[in-house]
Amino acid sequence: RYTKVYDEMTVTLLNIDGSVYEIEKCDYDSYINSYNEPKIDKDENKYYRFLGWYDKETEENFDFDKEITKNYTIYPKYDIYEYEDVTLENATISFIGDSISTFYSSSSSVNSLYGGTNQFYYPIYSATVKSVDKTWWYQLIKNNNLTLGINNSWSGSSESAGMSDSRLKTLDDNGTPNIVVIFLGTNDNVNGHTVENLKDAYVKMIEYISTYCVDFSNNTAKVPYIYLFTNGYSAYNGYNYTEDRRIEYNTMFKELAITYKNVKIFDLAQYITKDNYST
Repeated sequence: RYTKVYDEMTVTLLNIDGSVYEIEKCDYDSYINSYNEPKIDKDENKYYRFLGWYDKETEENFDFDKEITKNYTIYPKYDIYEYEDVTLENATISFIGDSISTFYSSSSSVNSLYGGTNQFYYPIYSATVKSVDKTWWYQLIKNNNLTLGINNSWSGSSESAGMSDSRLKTLDDNGTPNIVVIFLGTNDNVNGHTVENLKDAYVKMIEYISTYCVDFSNNTAKVPYIYLFTNGYSAYNGYNYTEDRRIEYNTMFKELAITYKNVKIFDLAQYITKDNYST
């Protein structure tokens, strides 16, 4: 009576240049760990779209859920694109915000996405903004001949709501956005969230948008511009809101704009000041 014994199986993962990235070993008929995109040296003037790991022998996508019954060599596959600059011409814009960026009415031709109870502020709680034409975000669209993608603003939003998967994954439901405006922070301040918590949420949003909202329609990579709005002055002092925290948030937003080349600042704090905030 015999038992068939197999040697240890080996899966060799290569870098984009053909050098060895990692070697995984496992028993016959078992599995190896799944791998994300490897860290590689990239031409900073090119955009690399990672397609997955491919079998060097068959040129087919490697299935990490399949039992290993032989030795494999796999490599990372990319589509590589030239960059295309974002311009206002024919641009699609989407928003992630809180109450100040909302508007919802059954009689309106343009609305923010969420129309449930307490999910929007304008027009029902405002004495002056009774039509969508009065909102800052629709005036921005109209004055610059932009196309609205999705306005994912939700009244009362803080960092945890802004970075939720459900909100991020709907950003391209009406076309890939070329510009995304993120305007949060007030409710985080009210709730006493630390600048570190808010930064973690913003990093998640920035990295998701920069990866999954790229426009490849012209056989180029048009990475969206992400505008972060600083928070203007407010005399509010209820709950946990502090002026020091508002300034900390704004400093962090500006640091993110230095870290990520497609992130830009609209410094609202320059325009809404202690001298004029009430008007």
